[in-house]
Amino acid sequence: MQQALRVNVVDEGNAKAVRFDIGAQSAMLGVEDVDALIQWLAKNRASMSPPPPMEPQASQQYVVEMDPCWFVDKNHLVDGVILLMRHTGYGWIGFSLPQTSLDRLQAAINRPGPVAMEMSPIAS
Repeated sequence: MQQALRVNVVDEGNAKAVRFDIGAQSAMLGVEDVDALIQWLAKNRASMSPPPPMEPQASQQYVVEMDPCWFVDKNHLVDGVILLMRHTGYGWIGFSLPQTSLDRLQAAINRPGPVAMEMSPIAS
């Protein structure tokens, strides 16, 4: 018999923790464990089917980080850059952007007037 999973954020002393409950069993995850779980889930989600949609969905609300920290590495191993962006919930997320994508991104950013959406045609 399956039992429902309950997930709650709880105060654990001076910090918050995530508590998972299944039936009479429970587990508490501190910040390091939550970070590791997010990384593990993202890594494993990448190999699951179906993949995430290729285009943003208008019906979905996205988590948006305002003015995130970022880091660019002009790595000689890629024709383009490695872009790291910091999200307060997800942590650092890395992207390898080839020069063609950088050119399209710069053109989209510099285009006058409102742009509803500009995407790279290259599937990742």
